[in-house]
Amino acid sequence: MLVPLQHVKINGVLESGHAFLDIQLTYANLGAENPIECTFEFPVEPSTVVSKLIATIDDKVVEAKIKAKEEAKEQYNDAIASGKTAVYAERSSKKDDEAITLLLGNLLPGQIATVDIQLIRSLKITGSAYDFTLPVYYFPQYKQHEVVRDFSPSTWFPEGALDDIGTDYTFEYSFELKSKEKISMVSAPEDSTKTKTASGYTISVPSTNKIPKRELRIFFKNDHMLEP
Repeated sequence: MLVPLQHVKINGVLESGHAFLDIQLTYANLGAENPIECTFEFPVEPSTVVSKLIATIDDKVVEAKIKAKEEAKEQYNDAIASGKTAVYAERSSKKDDEAITLLLGNLLPGQIATVDIQLIRSLKITGSAYDFTLPVYYFPQYKQHEVVRDFSPSTWFPEGALDDIGTDYTFEYSFELKSKEKISMVSAPEDSTKTKTASGYTISVPSTNKIPKRELRIFFKNDHMLEP
């Protein structure tokens, strides 16, 4: 079983109480016969802003435009029906939860596509420190069937189809922690590298196939943040 997701790269800037995230997903159709459709669905907070969505398919770069849901879905379906590779993104609400669903359709055999999603969201404050969480649904475990069905970049796999596959994609991240005041405390995942910079710190992990099995959290505070 060939998993179409090849690489997840997340860059971010944590500054002034906000997280500015750039999520890059690289897909490839490694099969030799049929085109595929890839899906990436992830929850977002209601206050999260999607600032940009760009798809690079082979050498063609396309920036998404906001359109009415019905019109956008119709154009996506028409493109797929005509044999073209297309991208569709939708933001939906279910009770108190919101999610973004991304479809990359008709990825041809041997074709590579990169989808770049840029988000802006607020940082929480926990114990007088900024608290940034990178949820687990950004790095799915393909052997966990429930993850594949709910929040994962994947095509649809039938029951039992994932039993013999491993983690076939790589993952990396880099976050810049910036502050006008001196940053006095930083707490980051044990396997990350913490580098001091002129404006703060950089927390990073180079490309690896050791996909995290739980959320990643970064805490930091500056000299002007009061102790609890």
